Amino acid sequence: MSTGRDLVAVDTNVLLRATLNEAGLEAQSTKARQIVASGRWDVLVADVTMVEFVHALEAHYGFDRPLIADLVLGVVRLDHVVAAGSIIAAALTHYVGKPKLSFDDCFIAEHARAHRAQPLWTFDRKLARQHDQAVLIDAAA
Repeated sequence: MSTGRDLVAVDTNVLLRATLNEAGLEAQSTKARQIVASGRWDVLVADVTMVEFVHALEAHYGFDRPLIADLVLGVVRLDHVVAAGSIIAAALTHYVGKPKLSFDDCFIAEHARAHRAQPLWTFDRKLARQHDQAVLIDAAA
C-alpha cells in the first residue's frame, strides 16, 4: 500500500535481481535491492510484471511452485510495495494447489473475481475444469 513517499516502478528483471543471488550479477543485485527493499520510496509492481516474474522463476530458473509462492509473497508483503497483493495471494493458492494451471490463468481468474466479473468466460477446458470462476464457452452451440 502506498505510504505517500515518492513512487517508482520496477520491471521484471529488477525483481529477479533483487530476489535472486546470481553469480556474475552481484552489482545488479545490489542496485536492485537498494531500489526494491530499501523502503526509501514506494515501489509499484504492475500486474504484468508479477506475471512475468512468476513465469521467469518457473520457466527460466526451474523453481517449484511453493518456492515461487514464497518469493512472490515476500515481495508483495513489503510495506512499501504497491501491487495487487490480495489478488496475487489468491492466484498463488490456485497456482500451487493446481499444478496444471498456469499462474497467468490463475491471476486472470482471481482478477475477475476481485472485480466481481462473473463468470470468466473461456475456451480453455483445463481452466474451466479447475477454477470455479471460469466457465467454458461451448463453441458448438
